[in-house]
Amino acid sequence: MESFQDGSARILHFLQQTGVHKMILDSSTYQGETLAEIIAGGTEFARKLADAGLEYMAWIYGDKSLAQSTADEILAREKTDVVVLNFDNVRLAEIWLRSLN
Repeated sequence: MESFQDGSARILHFLQQTGVHKMILDSSTYQGETLAEIIAGGTEFARKLADAGLEYMAWIYGDKSLAQSTADEILAREKTDVVVLNFDNVRLAEIWLRSLN
């Protein structure tokens, strides 16, 4: 199973290579590390996303348990201009992202 740090590095590489500015991050099936391990690996993750050009992110939590509390903790620690909305399914996330110019 891929660690949060490995997945984060892949996301950042993708953003840098493609130049996209909108993204869906689906954590609904995530079963990785504990909250403490993810928070440690997520240090400056939001800032790095912004530096890579991300402007809008739809974050899907699924069951709204560990993934939600983890994401909320990361985002609360790091203030950036990236607009993040939370969703419980991909369809609504896609609708929101497509509505943005």
